[in-house]
Amino acid sequence: MSKLRFAVVAVALGATTFAGAAPANAESVHTSCSPPSDHSLTLNGTAFFVSVNGGVNHSWFQYNYTLGGNMGSHSNVNIRLYENDQLRFQDLSPDNRDTGSYIVKPFDPTVLPASSSERVFFEAIFDRFGYDPRCLASTAPV
Repeated sequence: MSKLRFAVVAVALGATTFAGAAPANAESVHTSCSPPSDHSLTLNGTAFFVSVNGGVNHSWFQYNYTLGGNMGSHSNVNIRLYENDQLRFQDLSPDNRDTGSYIVKPFDPTVLPASSSERVFFEAIFDRFGYDPRCLASTAPV
């Protein structure tokens, strides 16, 4: 293996390691919701970021969520990260979510100015026969 290819592999592995384990200095924001029509269904979401470049930026690198309640196996969770009013990251889950916990790790973290207002929205569409109840939860601004 050439030195150049080795360096590329090492950088890629380093990025994977960062995305796989939350750094000790990681911060998080949390939110949760239930559809107004059925409080037995729940969504709990947490987004993780680290301050980088001497605190000038936030690097958003992981989103975790848990679905609870009696639902079908075709639920969805959509995650959106906004900087002020601009969409900066979006993850639309496949139509196969069921009760349980999930982790979303983007290949590249989203780096935003720490001086901006950053907020994460988690939207759940719970699979039910007939009408699919929904809920939308937002974190506090960071």
